[in-house]
Amino acid sequence: MTYNKNFIHKVISLTLLVVLLTLTSVSYILADLDSRYYPSNFFVGNVSVAGMTYNDAFTKLQNEFGQNNLIIKNEKKEEKVSFDQIGITFKTNNTLEQLESYLNKEDFLRHIKIRGEKQVFYPLFNYCEENLYKELLKLKKVYDRPAIDAKVLIKENELVYTQEIHGSFLDVDATIKELINIIEAGYLRSAKAKVIVEEPEIYYEDIKNIKHLMGIYIASVDSINDKEVKQITSQLNETIIMPLEHFYLEKKFSEIDSSSKLNNIIKKGLYEASKTTGLEIIKKDKYKNLTLKNNLQNPIMLSTKFKEDKITIKIYGYQSQEEKSIDVVKEIVKHPAEIDFIIDKQLKPGERIIKQEGEPGKEIKTYKIISKEGKEIERSLLNVDYQSGEKTIILQGSDNK
Repeated sequence: MTYNKNFIHKVISLTLLVVLLTLTSVSYILADLDSRYYPSNFFVGNVSVAGMTYNDAFTKLQNEFGQNNLIIKNEKKEEKVSFDQIGITFKTNNTLEQLESYLNKEDFLRHIKIRGEKQVFYPLFNYCEENLYKELLKLKKVYDRPAIDAKVLIKENELVYTQEIHGSFLDVDATIKELINIIEAGYLRSAKAKVIVEEPEIYYEDIKNIKHLMGIYIASVDSINDKEVKQITSQLNETIIMPLEHFYLEKKFSEIDSSSKLNNIIKKGLYEASKTTGLEIIKKDKYKNLTLKNNLQNPIMLSTKFKEDKITIKIYGYQSQEEKSIDVVKEIVKHPAEIDFIIDKQLKPGERIIKQEGEPGKEIKTYKIISKEGKEIERSLLNVDYQSGEKTIILQGSDNK
């Protein structure tokens, strides 16, 4: 019986010794392998360094971090700014030192125990939140842009429509929070900047029905400074008035340094042009405090142009075929050129030579014609221009002997 017990003890001891020797051998083999290559279950953040040497892992992590950017995206384009540019640097050596330290701990079975379960090490970054804020403010100045409304332009007497563009503004505080979250979560990946989107006030869908001329007025401003006229026409031009919206002309004038004489011309012109549009004209003391209210179902647009000492105010909107239509036509009346006879003693009596061909003068009348169902129902004179011609000069011989 004693013999059997001793035998069993010897077998168990021998088995334990074999297991211990096996574990020791395996541990030494794995330790030797780990001294040269990282285990297959080692990750730095979300990047595997399985089977890599220190130098290979260093290069891979550097490359992975070098591809990380702050992505700033708006409606038109996407920009990428490297983390380095905004002051976030990846401490590659310090990160890999974590792996080396973990592998070199004095633990007989460490190189066996670390197998199997995924081992994740956090990448280490260097950044200063204050500097990060300053760098993002610089980017904000570059990438911020306000929303742009859809517009109706007039090019070569044709209406041209532009699409709206959403505004975008870099949210610095929210972007810093996102960057820090990524760093603290231990990821080597790009980050999307937090952008505040600004909606335009006017969309293409709002203005696509602005198609027809509804009102027009032409006024002479030949006694007013050109710079002043250009400023005010530029300020009013392409103004959109949406349905139920009020347009306060005095408010526009308060934004511009213009003379009362020019203001009165604009007030009268806008008042006269609005008469045929269906807009509600709210006025006090004749043209003072002139306000327009769009009671129509579609928006309207003001067009104000300055050319050859004249302001042309047009109002565009939508009219169905059953409603009135407005056209602008010009009538040109030519006046024969005057003739001057000049005596030339070198010519024989009765001989004549045309020295200069004359040009007829022109009287140009601009009319506003209102039609309904294709028939003209009203015609009003908007403007008269006179273009002087050139005299015909004829040389003739003297009759005196």
